[in-house]
Amino acid sequence: MNTFYKRGRRPTTIALWIALAVSLLLMATSARAFDAPVQVFYITEPENDVLPAMDIINSAAVSPMVTKISIAISANGTLVYYDHWEDGFANDIANPTAGEIYANPGNLDGVQIWGDGNTANGAPPGFPGDLLNSGNVIILEDNSVAVPNTAATIDWDGMDKIGATNAVAVSRSLWASGSNSLFAWANAMYPTTEWGYEYTAPVGCNTSASDMFQYTAFSITAAYDGTTIQVDPEGDGSWETGVSLDEGETYFDDSSSGVGCNYIRQGGKVRSTDPAKPIQVVLLTGDIGSNYASRDINLFPDSQLTSSYWIPVGNNTNAGATRLFVYNPSATTLYVKCEKPGSSSVLTIAAGAVDSSFTLNDDQAAHCYAVTSAAGTTTWPLLCFRSVMRGSSCASAERTSASWVERRSRSSRAPRSSTGTGPNASSATRASRCRASCGNASFARSSLSRSRPSSPCAPSNSARSARARARAACCRSQASGR
Repeated sequence: MNTFYKRGRRPTTIALWIALAVSLLLMATSARAFDAPVQVFYITEPENDVLPAMDIINSAAVSPMVTKISIAISANGTLVYYDHWEDGFANDIANPTAGEIYANPGNLDGVQIWGDGNTANGAPPGFPGDLLNSGNVIILEDNSVAVPNTAATIDWDGMDKIGATNAVAVSRSLWASGSNSLFAWANAMYPTTEWGYEYTAPVGCNTSASDMFQYTAFSITAAYDGTTIQVDPEGDGSWETGVSLDEGETYFDDSSSGVGCNYIRQGGKVRSTDPAKPIQVVLLTGDIGSNYASRDINLFPDSQLTSSYWIPVGNNTNAGATRLFVYNPSATTLYVKCEKPGSSSVLTIAAGAVDSSFTLNDDQAAHCYAVTSAAGTTTWPLLCFRSVMRGSSCASAERTSASWVERRSRSSRAPRSSTGTGPNASSATRASRCRASCGNASFARSSLSRSRPSSPCAPSNSARSARARARAACCRSQASGR
């Protein structure tokens, strides 16, 4: 099933002329120019994508849906801009025109500016004074989002756009009526600066895992107008789908061909044809016929795969231990050493394969990193791989969202020339170039826990760009066997 959801452009209608007249009353207080956002988010997994997927896994899932969005504030004086998709997006979210800004009455789906002390242009729920400080958390809750979700009703829902003048953490959960919150999905939203242009599914409907990935689908979101996305659901190098998306629009794909299953397969790919127009891809998975066994994963771009992962969560219940799935995206055999308290293992993973033999018990963490051979004695930081984790129990929505996490090490690296990791450099030189400038300090990024905005290892945009280029060079070096 392939689904393409478009949003409308802001129309010039009588309603907008009414909004314009009302907005003139606000000009005295809203004439100031607001700072541009340092982060921009789009709420992924729109209800129109999610409900059909949930219904395949559990037929009890029906409309309407419940959506909860949280925005955690890191600094005093933060401004948050909220732009509903229903009437199209403002050209400048920080400084909407008189016809684009929120007004009550007159323009309820206009851009709201939160944190400026002016309630006339909107105030976040729970903050009647419209001032935001460090530690505040905005909760946006909509208990009745009808599917199909149309522009006729203004909701807190998927495809909405958020901007912030300081670092914030945005997360979102949702579930359907009928199946209720036992069968729910939850994820952190990543700012567009962390999106990429090519993604690979580390698991799929053909992954051997007791049917837990029996259903697998892509939900794809664009950040820019005119973004052409392509999908290779089998991962066989044949790009079978090409669709043009505008800002905030999504494409849903859960079909493939092949023997054994017909959903997205392990190694399936999505890409934007223009690296200057990044996308975000969410992998939706589940055990068909189950009333709780499903997962959603915000995938990391291929350019952000790395050679070292920390897994800080371990849990063991009657259902079994936490299990790690390690995927090798390269064309050659990969060796990964995984260490936990009291023991270690070296995983030998064939090209395009997954190893799920490594487990964690209560209060155990782990470190997995690429090595040069099955002996596991020499690290190899140029080998890039992907690690995902499943929990031992999915008995509640909280456990489902917290236990299914894609993780990678997150450390700042100084900008550097790609020649330092090129094929003519020594292995020692390449290793030193790939080490973090913050030493061995790194921390995991999970579906519910974002990397700390105030960390000294948090990279600048220029450092992040340089790091992405270096990782891409790293993976190219790996793929060529160097």
